[in-house]
Amino acid sequence: MLKQNKGITLVALVITIIVLLILAGVSISLVVGDNGVLTQAKGSSDATKIGQMQEALQIAISDVQTEYFANYATNANKTFDEMVNAGTLHKALASQGYKLLKSDKSEYSDSATDAFSTTATSCYISDGSSKIKVEISKANANSSALKTNYPEKDANGRVAFNKD
Repeated sequence: MLKQNKGITLVALVITIIVLLILAGVSISLVVGDNGVLTQAKGSSDATKIGQMQEALQIAISDVQTEYFANYATNANKTFDEMVNAGTLHKALASQGYKLLKSDKSEYSDSATDAFSTTATSCYISDGSSKIKVEISKANANSSALKTNYPEKDANGRVAFNKD
């Protein structure tokens, strides 16, 4: 009688290991590759931070403009430039946890009187660990509206994000 061998052959074992290694390689590249899940998550995190900074700036601008118009009757002798300036904008941003930085990256103080004009003022919004560049200007010489522009873009045309 012939003896029956039970179990797998060495060839079957090697083929199984090779298939598992191929699957592991594909899985790892999908997770950590240039277009992997982790890279995309990091990009999404940065985009969220940028959006939060932009929104904080727009809220701060709205706050200082609203305060200007709400107090217009009592401060009729003050101009828009005296009421809405880098100091008041810095204070409004600080209440949301952000800082307004000068172009040399030093911080504005709450008492700064730098007025915004039709010529863009370059500055940065920072959350302490990262920043985005923004240009703030008046819509026109007699305007009481501020406009913003984000001049630094990344390779995909989105607002550039700089780590401190």
